[in-house]
Amino acid sequence: MTERTAAVSETPTAARALLVKTGLSYLDRLYAEGGDDPGLTRELAAGYERLAEVQAGLNSANVGETAAALATLDRALELRQRLMAKAAAGGVSEATELAAAHLARATVLFKNGRRAEALAEAQKTADLLAADSAPSGDPGRERLFAKTLSLRGFLEATSGDLTAAEASLRSAVQRFDRLVARPPVAAAVRGERARALERLGSILGQNPGNYPEVERLWSAALAVDRALLAEAPRHPAR
Repeated sequence: MTERTAAVSETPTAARALLVKTGLSYLDRLYAEGGDDPGLTRELAAGYERLAEVQAGLNSANVGETAAALATLDRALELRQRLMAKAAAGGVSEATELAAAHLARATVLFKNGRRAEALAEAQKTADLLAADSAPSGDPGRERLFAKTLSLRGFLEATSGDLTAAEASLRSAVQRFDRLVARPPVAAAVRGERARALERLGSILGQNPGNYPEVERLWSAALAVDRALLAEAPRHPAR
């Protein structure tokens, strides 16, 4: 690799690192100014969550700063919890947004190899969504719940609790199936469903008696992957 090629290949990462540094400085300055405006608090929380994704997100290019991403998400969680405490008195639920922040933290912990902590965060996410008073048919909430159960099931499996893992993953697949039955369906959702199918197949595959179902699950996941690759060969959804 030439020096010019190396410099070009490093440019996107350097640009993202600069974006994170500048963005954090801006958000921290607004945070320090305080204030009780819910709209500003919500925007700050969303800003921290977007920066955490750039720092260490699993589903996008990032700068690999998992420890920093956790600190950024802690700030977002603090803000989300503040919003939820205020909303409780006014009857407006903020549980879905708070749950999404917990799932983001679980994802970063998982990426960092801290699986026991990631499982605890995924459980918090599921508990918040289960207790949420918002309408259960909301597609965004249903997708978040399905993603949470998929990750929780995978982490339960790695901890050795295969019974709980199977239950979580079956529930995740059921939720994803309901989502994809209502087109149009985003490529990312289809990819997430395929991942849940693969994970469930891996759990069931430990029992030879389940092989026919495992073949069906993995064949379905493979069909999704092939379709997504054909639709966007340079930008697959997963």
